[in-house]
Amino acid sequence: MRLVCAQLLSSAALLWFAASCNGHATGGPVGFSGPTLEVTVDGTHLGPGLPDPGSSASLADTRDQFAQITDSQFRVFAGSTQAGATCQLSFEQFGENVAGIHAGGYQLATVAGAGTADGTVTPIGGERVLTPGDSYQCAGSTCDGGSLVISALDSLHVEGYFTGTLSSDSGAAPADVVCSFYVQMGSYAP
Repeated sequence: MRLVCAQLLSSAALLWFAASCNGHATGGPVGFSGPTLEVTVDGTHLGPGLPDPGSSASLADTRDQFAQITDSQFRVFAGSTQAGATCQLSFEQFGENVAGIHAGGYQLATVAGAGTADGTVTPIGGERVLTPGDSYQCAGSTCDGGSLVISALDSLHVEGYFTGTLSSDSGAAPADVVCSFYVQMGSYAP
């Protein structure tokens, strides 16, 4: 099952299957039983651990005069002293006829035109993961090819993961990073 899931995740066309794969094969969560943060850097796991107070997520949709979503922003700030890691993530989907960010899988892609393409999100400012030994980030087109998978999203909590190849702030080689999270919603306005 893990090999099959890893093969499915390597194809952007099959990204929506990610939520059904065993999280530890991909570094993403499946079935955390409560608030949790786990970060994986090049196969090395930090956590899982309880998120620190103040860790939360937000979802804010903006609608036009016809009640159609024109902008959807999703943010996660999750730190865990217990896990020894922090994830600062923010994504956006915008344009005409966007569905808004909800439970599902998304490919990170640079915006070309007046909005995000179906099945994609674009980073807002960049994605950042901090660990005791280094910190990692991507912004703009350097995030292209990354993935955001949200397996559960409601007014109380969100569960999912972000994965991508991120640049090292120390100048080391880029790393394959996964931030798996289950955090409370601080703000929920779909």
